[in-house]
Amino acid sequence: MLFSKILLALALIISVVYVNAVPDICVLSSDCSNTQYCSGGYCVSCRSKNDCGLNEFCSSNIFDLNEFGSCKKFDKDGDDCIAYNNVEASNLLTSNSTKCAYMYFNYAYANYPAGQLNVDYQGTCVNGKCRICNYANGGSYTAEGKGAPRTCVFPGKFATVHSSSWSAGRYYEEPIQVWLAIFFCLIVLILAFHVMGFLKK
Repeated sequence: MLFSKILLALALIISVVYVNAVPDICVLSSDCSNTQYCSGGYCVSCRSKNDCGLNEFCSSNIFDLNEFGSCKKFDKDGDDCIAYNNVEASNLLTSNSTKCAYMYFNYAYANYPAGQLNVDYQGTCVNGKCRICNYANGGSYTAEGKGAPRTCVFPGKFATVHSSSWSAGRYYEEPIQVWLAIFFCLIVLILAFHVMGFLKK
């Protein structure tokens, strides 16, 4: 009798945990809370990286409902990498240690080994280092979303459109701007000293 009560209590606890872990099922966005979208039949927090914070991506892993439609931090930044295309990255025989991509196992695909891994998010390999974006092509993401519009700055990180001009990478890429900023400060200081000297007379 005691064993059956314990078993029933465990089953109840597991079912509550499972129900809380699985996202709500939906047909329309109105079926979800005000901060969620209806995507793939589930209430999710994001549909694109513009719904996430800077240097995060929106997971498309439909096989793990704890990850699907949630923002994930891009932790591979600065890791050594090789520039694989999606087909090479999806191959199970390709080493995961050099992929600049987050992968998930596709349980619905029957052909082994090709195609069983799906790309959740593909970064870019710049100078042998993994980055979330490629600053060289002026990557700007201005689609609508919960997050701010963003642009890619050196060495391959996102910054808001308004703060990108003040990022250290912008000056690293264009040293003329650094010199102009230094000269501007010197000119302002010289003018300030001249004005102070003129006022003392």
